[in-house]
Amino acid sequence: MFAKINKILLYIMPFLAGLLLLVFLLKNSFSYSDLDLGWHLQAGNNIISSHEISSFNQYNYTLINEDWIDHEWLLNAVMAYIYDFLGSLSLQLAFLALALIAFYLSWRRSLLSYNSNFNKYLSFIILFIGFWASQPHLGIRVQEFGLIGLVSLLIFIDTYPQKKYLLYFTPLLFLVWANMHASFTLGLVLLGLYCGYLYLAPYLSKLSFLKYFSFLLLKNREKNKVLLILGLSVVATLINPYGWQLYSFLGGYGNTFYMSYIREWQGQFSLPLYYPQLIYLSISAAGAIIWVWFNRKRNKTIGFWDSGLFVLFFMLAWRSRRHFPLFVVVSLPLLVLFYQDIFKSVWHNFTINIRVVILSFLALSLLLSSLLISTYLPFNQHIINSFCDSQYPCSAVDYLKNNQETHSQRMFSEYNWGGYLIWAYPEKKLFIDGRMPQVVYKNHTILEEYLDFRKSIDSAQEKLDEYQIDLVLIKNNQKKIRLQPWEKILLNVKDSDLVVTDFLHDYIKESDEWQIVFQDKLSSVYSRN
Repeated sequence: MFAKINKILLYIMPFLAGLLLLVFLLKNSFSYSDLDLGWHLQAGNNIISSHEISSFNQYNYTLINEDWIDHEWLLNAVMAYIYDFLGSLSLQLAFLALALIAFYLSWRRSLLSYNSNFNKYLSFIILFIGFWASQPHLGIRVQEFGLIGLVSLLIFIDTYPQKKYLLYFTPLLFLVWANMHASFTLGLVLLGLYCGYLYLAPYLSKLSFLKYFSFLLLKNREKNKVLLILGLSVVATLINPYGWQLYSFLGGYGNTFYMSYIREWQGQFSLPLYYPQLIYLSISAAGAIIWVWFNRKRNKTIGFWDSGLFVLFFMLAWRSRRHFPLFVVVSLPLLVLFYQDIFKSVWHNFTINIRVVILSFLALSLLLSSLLISTYLPFNQHIINSFCDSQYPCSAVDYLKNNQETHSQRMFSEYNWGGYLIWAYPEKKLFIDGRMPQVVYKNHTILEEYLDFRKSIDSAQEKLDEYQIDLVLIKNNQKKIRLQPWEKILLNVKDSDLVVTDFLHDYIKESDEWQIVFQDKLSSVYSRN
């Protein structure tokens, strides 16, 4: 009897876990609105209405008519079409589908290497935890397509040469990827590294200090096919509205100052700490160390290519939180390898009765958690308007649009509100928004020029006069970072180190040259006298 119940529970468990994953991702998507979402929708609307793809900037008075390469033009157009014709909820569901596809492909990829009934559950659990830790980067986020592109490319690589036909789809993948998201450049780098690995594998395999690694040794004919695929993939990326200029524009991201300012581009130890990702990375590193330690004398080998991917993306995720989801999907097969023996030994030590009790508890927990979360999902929520005056300055924008005298005045606004303002008030030119923080402007980036407004009282006054700015839309209170006492000790941080003075706000609030004309809980509008 217990054996039958155990079999039934194992059968329904994936469906219950999938249900929880679905409502979990929906809850995360409803919980916030991406600050860049507005400009994505507006750029897509412009493409649909004009039937043209913009090649110059029209939203900033600082960069008016400068070249702007919309490297996400196709995805922006699709997003705008779904939003305009199917509604806000449909856009939520579309990106939910992208996240689920990325999850499924990652799960299937792990089974290509370690396929067993036990590993099906183990890989699902590890991947679920990884997606849970990736919450800030999921939802309506265009980088989700980058996840699908990356894991698809890795599947093509992992199955070569057993399934050669899959790798032949690589140029088509890059054709779509290059018109959807700039992360295709990472895919090209990986494919290039794989080609280099194939050609060097015969020599690397003979090095004694690499004896713990296994290598894929192919005939020259098979290697040359991969090299040809790489060349065709590069050519495919040039089939875009901008041609080679796409690479020229993306090369500007080599100036990485924006990574020090934009929080999701910062490293894992930037404040405030985000513990889910730190814990996942720590478990991953611990699994690698434990596996190597216990297998160093057993003549067990590990794939050199998979190990290289693990180390590379671990370093990327450690350096930038934005790369964390990439590490989750890349590292899954090795994490299954690292922990399968441990979990198997623990699970097989349980009697069939205890297993049934554990599985019953888990099944009930999954079902109740799914039902509980689903009852609180705000299905009628708007992806932008529902965050008015809590995340976006909607009332302030209404004030500006309804006052004729402000229409001709030049405005300075918060960087994080640029995407919303392009969507809600596109006729108003901005100083900066989130599309091009890396663009060179006055011998440094436009983002650095924006931050010069806040360097000092004198700098604030000087910059406002220099740009003849008559309106300032500013956040009332900058969010303060609060640390636990033990975090201050561990990171050697004092309360005074967490205080950031907004000199622009201080100057404009005290200056006789400026008067406040609008204020609510979130924002204020100041006008020059």
